[in-house]
Amino acid sequence: MICENCQKEIEGNFIRYQGHCFCRHDNDACIKEWLYDQTDGECEYGTVVNGDEYDIEPSWSEPYLNSLGMSMRDFL
Repeated sequence: MICENCQKEIEGNFIRYQGHCFCRHDNDACIKEWLYDQTDGECEYGTVVNGDEYDIEPSWSEPYLNSLGMSMRDFL
């Protein structure tokens, strides 16, 4: 069985969602990344500080960017 997101062989626990299978490594990162990629642009990141809401940009980890064939250097 191959993970829909990272394309690695699944060994151990997995999640099946709408016929797609995902490995459970890194706190279920694969299904979370896959679901995020399925959004139509209406997904926003934010934070609340002392009752005030602020929009923020998502922070991408090096391992996540590497899984996309990219690196932090691509954004410098």
